[in-house]
Amino acid sequence: DVQVTLGGRLHVDYDAVEDGARTLTGTPLVARFLVRRARLELGGTFFKWIDLSVEAEVTNNPALNDGFLDLRFAPEAALRVGQFKQPFSLEELTSDNLIDFVERSAVNELAPSRDVGAMLWGNLLDGVVSYGVSVSNGTGLNTADNNDAKDLNGRLVLAPFKTTGLAWLKGLQVAG
Repeated sequence: DVQVTLGGRLHVDYDAVEDGARTLTGTPLVARFLVRRARLELGGTFFKWIDLSVEAEVTNNPALNDGFLDLRFAPEAALRVGQFKQPFSLEELTSDNLIDFVERSAVNELAPSRDVGAMLWGNLLDGVVSYGVSVSNGTGLNTADNNDAKDLNGRLVLAPFKTTGLAWLKGLQVAG
């Protein structure tokens, strides 16, 4: 009835430079390692319908990334409360482990990211239709609510070939 998982990820870069290399202003460059992400993750499922997820960034600027509770009433309807990624941009919703490029696009800066709030989400027709609608405080990651205004975010995804035998079309999605 209870399942707990521990995990994490470490993304490291190495900047190599030639001997004597300098910036345009003359500052010497040095070879160095850079820890881009160091995250610890704790997850749990309780009685097959309650999920808990906590993810913390543990680099130079420690922060709580995610901390939420899911109540999965049915595949068609679940309630999420806490701090989580808002249902809006596919690029933002995609894990750092799975994005195609080292950096996210500049356009992604326009999309809402993690925030504190509540979300109704689910999958219909065996995942052919999925949705998420959230209300959040609108102040962003690890920031206290400092006004009466709230943000409303939503995402609707149609994957018409998901349940078919057409392997080359299964991943096709239209979303907004």
